[in-house]
This record gives sequence, structure tokens and C-alpha cells, in this order.
Amino acid sequence: MTQLTLDTELTQYQREMLNIVHSLANSLLTIIDDILDLSKIEANRMVMEEIPYTLRGTVFNALKTLAVKANERFLDLTYRVDSSVPDHVVGDSFRLRQIILNLVGNAIKFTEHGEVSLTIRKAEQDDCEPNEYAIEFCVSDTGIGIQADKLNLIFDTFQQADGSMTRKFGGTGLGLSISKRLVNLMRGDVWVKSQYGKGSSFYFTCTVRLATSDISFIQKQLKPYQGHNVLFIDKGHTGHGKEIINMLTQLGLVPVVVDSEQHTNLLGNGRTKERIASTYDVIVLDSIETARSLRSIDEFKYIPIVLLAPVVHVSLKSALDLGITSYMTTPCLTIDLGNGMIPALENRAAPSLADNTKSFDILLAEDNIVNQRFAVKILEKYHHVVTVVGNGQEALDAVKEKKYDVILMDVQMPIMGGFEATAKIREYERSLGTQRTPIIALTAHAMLGDREKCIQAQMDEYLSKPLKQNHLIQTILKCATLGGALLEKGRERQNHEESPNSTNGTQTQHAGSSPTQTHLRPPIEPRAYTTTGPISHGSLESPSVATSEVEDPLSRLLMRAHSS
Repeated sequence: MTQLTLDTELTQYQREMLNIVHSLANSLLTIIDDILDLSKIEANRMVMEEIPYTLRGTVFNALKTLAVKANERFLDLTYRVDSSVPDHVVGDSFRLRQIILNLVGNAIKFTEHGEVSLTIRKAEQDDCEPNEYAIEFCVSDTGIGIQADKLNLIFDTFQQADGSMTRKFGGTGLGLSISKRLVNLMRGDVWVKSQYGKGSSFYFTCTVRLATSDISFIQKQLKPYQGHNVLFIDKGHTGHGKEIINMLTQLGLVPVVVDSEQHTNLLGNGRTKERIASTYDVIVLDSIETARSLRSIDEFKYIPIVLLAPVVHVSLKSALDLGITSYMTTPCLTIDLGNGMIPALENRAAPSLADNTKSFDILLAEDNIVNQRFAVKILEKYHHVVTVVGNGQEALDAVKEKKYDVILMDVQMPIMGGFEATAKIREYERSLGTQRTPIIALTAHAMLGDREKCIQAQMDEYLSKPLKQNHLIQTILKCATLGGALLEKGRERQNHEESPNSTNGTQTQHAGSSPTQTHLRPPIEPRAYTTTGPISHGSLESPSVATSEVEDPLSRLLMRAHSS
């Protein structure tokens, strides 16, 4: 509620006071989450989930949330994963992320200058089953270090190496204690090496199971992007160019292959760079240097990048600056590449948050009155039409009465919960043969469950409470776009503008003038592809490009959100 109030007209003093309240409230929520986790662990009620996830994606996204803090302190935050580490594994990604946020967050907090690095490699562990792997994580910093006689205290509850640190750096002393217990639940261990005044290295291991390599689930997630172009700049660094091309094709994407970023200026047999660049949804490349060179070309500044390389030592600052959405080491499996492509394609498809002219019909299923009011206030601020129901059964009844653009579904509700309601809604949609309505799960941090669990329950996205305004609106825009609601509303607007009774005149292009050049992606709807093979720079001219001469009026609605 403080965030909503901060968006209103306030005096400078009121804004300063509310910012303090907002900051303290977030700190309090963090402490409450830690205490809840600790109480669950001590009561032996903490259950580790066994859900497939991508290891590199989970770690990379966790580090990106800390990169801003590292940049503010002028620290270099780096990340390195050995190519022997499997990517598609089964385990508890939410708790792994929590451990990384605790350890890397501490390293940033206690480091005044220098760097913080995370290194991941495969470890040896005697009690692993044939399909299990022990993974070792090392978080190193050049910070203040820990005195030798304090090393045994830091993992105790409510303890820090020095009591004065609480006054200087803040914190409750719960993070390391919780992290150690979570690591133990993952059948791992945690230890530390430190030199006082020079820095520390925190190590921990966890045991994961190798996930199935069946790509059908990934193919379903990539279905909205079937036939979309992927620019693959293959300089031979991976040594697996042909395999990557085959994997992209297997995922339903169309790879356009060049061997240098300089070739991008020559593509298209006379077609403009702007027109060619607008047809690419993702760029796949094999070095940071190539990414840096490509970003110097205006037409390729904002297309998401997926980085593939045998060994990658990633600076998170560089990754954020260059718009690298995901990265993985090669050789990789098709399912690993698919997992890396999904966030890049989603980022390319998401509309701009700044465009608040789109109004959607939204069904909110939430039993808590305070949460209802909070969500409705945010949604109405962005001109959305909201229908509120109090449980899953009412949500199912509402769906049978009316078609909604997006459904916000609380996971835990009386009478019928969110998972059960979602299953019944999907069954109802299949029985009618209607288009799938995007469903966004709403759940709490303190409860078991994360994005993968919600996706497996046939939901499309996941948001944790308390809801963050920007994240909520951006997720709705993305899901409504992929669900087709944005396209339908764009067509309605286009038809209205073209109708004789419309008061909005269409712009006339004067002789000799050129249409305004935009760097926006084409619409998400399938384009007229007649080839399923990769397009090389020797035969680029294809029906997919030839049928897109006229700038689509919906491209403005599908502007990529500039966030990663």
C-alpha cells in the first residue's frame, strides 16, 4: 500500500517518510520470512521439493537481482560454471536460490572494494546414486574476512562474527544459520575459509538428480514462438555449431546463421538493416566480445541475447549492460538450450510497461479481502476491468459465464484451491476447444511452491506475495500477449481506425517521404514460413521475410519490455 501511496501527489517530507516506511516494511518481511523458515526447520517440517529446473538459469537470475547492489558498491560480481555440471536437474530451486542470495548477498555487504565471485563445479560424493550429482558452489570475496576464532560461531542462530557488525552492516545473524540447515536438507555440507583482512570463501554442496531429457514440455512452452527467427552468430568457439542449429530447429525455431557480426550489415540482398533486425526475436552467440560488438550496431541494441560457450566467466555487470538474458556452457542438451531460449523469447515478446493504454478483462480469485483491495487498486490504476471472486469454485463458475483475458489465481483458498480450479478450467477449455486463458498463480514466499510447480499445474506464470506493482503489471502484459488478448484488442483498434465512421484519421505518407523506422518485433502470430531448415547467409531471402514488407500496425503493441 505504501508503494501505491508513493505514486500519488505528496510533499517532499511525506515522500521521504513513506520511503523510510516502505524500506523498513521490506526489511521486516525479510526477517519474518527468515524466522518462519527457521521455525519450520527446527520443527522438522521443512520439506525439500523435487521439481525439474535449470541450474544455470536459477543461479543466473538470482545473481542478476544482486548485481544492482554490487554495482552500487563498485564491486565486480562474476559467475563461472564448469561445463561438466549438468543443467536440467531435479531438486528445490527455490531453496537453492535462497542459499545463493544469502551467501552472495553477505559477500557483497562485507566487501568494500574488489570482487565477489561464484564458481560452480561437480564434486565427488560417495553416497550419490547413479543418476545423482553432487554440485559444489564457492562464493569468494575480497572483503573484511573473518578472524580464526570466530569461524565456528558464524553459522549459529542470531550470531555474527563481530557484534559491531550489526551496527555497521545490519542483519539479524539468521542468514548463514538458515543456509547451513537448508544445505544439510539437500544432503550437502557447508564450510568456510577466510583470511582476516583479505577475504573469505564460503563453500557448500548439494545433491541433485538428473532430470529426464524429454523435450515435449519445453516444446509446449515454446509453441507460441513456433517458426520465429533466431540469429545465430557462429564463430566456431563452441565447436558445436551444427548441433546447435539442429537443436534450434528441433525446438521449432528458425536459425539464421552467420559467421561474424559484420555479416549482419550485409544480410538480406539489399533489404534495410532495420527491416532485417526487426525479424529476429533472439540472438545466439558464443562470446562476450561478439555481444559487445553487436550492441554497437543500433539495429541490434535491444534484441535479447543467449550466450553459449565452452567456458564462460561472466561479469554480471557486463551481462546486464549487454542484455544477456541467459547463458549456458557447451556441449549442451536440447532441453538445456530450450530452457535458455524461453526467458529470452518472453522478454522479446513482452510489451512495454510504459504503455498503459491497454485494458484487459481480469478475473481475480483471492479470498483475503485486504489482498483483494490491494490488487484491485493496482489493476484499476492501469485501467483494467477486474472481477473479484473469493474461491476456486467461484472462479470456475465465472469462467463459464465469460471469457477473460487473464486470471489471477491464489493458490490457497477455501472450498476449492487454485491448483484444483486451474485443472477444472483447463478441462473446461479443452471440452469447448476454446483458446487457453493465461492463469497467473499468486502464492506466498513462506509456503512451499515455486514457478515450476505452478507451471506443472497448468498455470502460465507465478507471482509471490506481497505483490510488487511493476512486476504484476509486466506479468499481466506478457501473459495477455502470449494468450492472444493483446492481439485481439489490437485488431479491434485497427478495425475501428479503418472504419468509415472512425473519427481517427489515418496518417498519409507524402511523396518522397519514408515511413517512420521502428525497432519493434513483428506480431507473435505465426508468420508464413515455407521452410523448416536453417537459413544461412548464402540463402537468406525466404518467404518469412518476403511476406513482411508492410510494417504491421500491431508491432507497436508488442514492443519489448526493456527489462531482464
